[in-house]
Amino acid sequence: MAQWIVFLPHGILDMWKHFIAGTVVFVVALSTSSNGIQGQEPAEQNVEADAPEFPSEIVDRLFEMAVSDPSNSIRRNALIACASLPNEFDRFREAVSMCLDSPDVALRRQAVMYLPQVDLAPERKVAAAMDLLEARFVDRGKGFSMRESYNTPALEILDQHSELAEKELVSRLSENGPMTVFYLELANWVEIDLRENMDHLQELSKSDSPEVRGRTVLLWSKYLSIAMTKRAQAKHSVDRKDIDPKMFAYAERIIGRYDQDGSGSLVEQEWQPMLMSPASADVDHDGIITVEEYAAYLARRSQPNRSKR
Repeated sequence: MAQWIVFLPHGILDMWKHFIAGTVVFVVALSTSSNGIQGQEPAEQNVEADAPEFPSEIVDRLFEMAVSDPSNSIRRNALIACASLPNEFDRFREAVSMCLDSPDVALRRQAVMYLPQVDLAPERKVAAAMDLLEARFVDRGKGFSMRESYNTPALEILDQHSELAEKELVSRLSENGPMTVFYLELANWVEIDLRENMDHLQELSKSDSPEVRGRTVLLWSKYLSIAMTKRAQAKHSVDRKDIDPKMFAYAERIIGRYDQDGSGSLVEQEWQPMLMSPASADVDHDGIITVEEYAAYLARRSQPNRSKR
């Protein structure tokens, strides 16, 4: 074989030498790797050991910048960096708490995002969430939309601690200050117990502000709509066993599309924009179409037309 290699062209000979050398390197590397693995158990990944180590001076400076740097964007970025530091949970909780008191709305919004990760009192979390929503309301003015803010972490915190949120909201509503309009709008989302707060809402309905009176009426309207829906459902129930479940799913989807007050049913003002009036679905003639009524209505319409006698 050596004699045959001698007669190979020079370029092919070089390629052959490189191939042999590469094969040797690969075999040696594989052997070394196998020796390293042999006899070892697949140890679990140690997150703390694998995490990058930063000098304490850098860690201290990051936390300092997160709460006190003059630049808003730098404070937010420093807080994000601190969130990824291992074994700094206590300091991060303190930093988040301090950021929640910042006059910078963007920084408070960033801090609220970390509330599920830090061990703060629920009362502190609820108050911080409401303060943030209030600041956004002031910042955006008439352009503020609670619907746009619904998926924010602030409202998630209020949903998680609904009882505390209602207590805090009622307390703020009792102040009758310049933010009363906002708190009434928030009360619509939190769904406070209107019966327990009826006296206070009665006073708000006499406010000099038309916005306050208007928001109060909207709260009462939603309450009455829900109450009437429950009464109608109790008076006129439809047995789901007699109707195709697909009809109920479709009815829920259609009613959800036009249900403006979140009552789970349609009043006449809500079904007017529909292309085809569903008034005949209101079999008890109470002015409210429930999901059950609409599902039964769809089922009747889907039946084949009977021949006229």
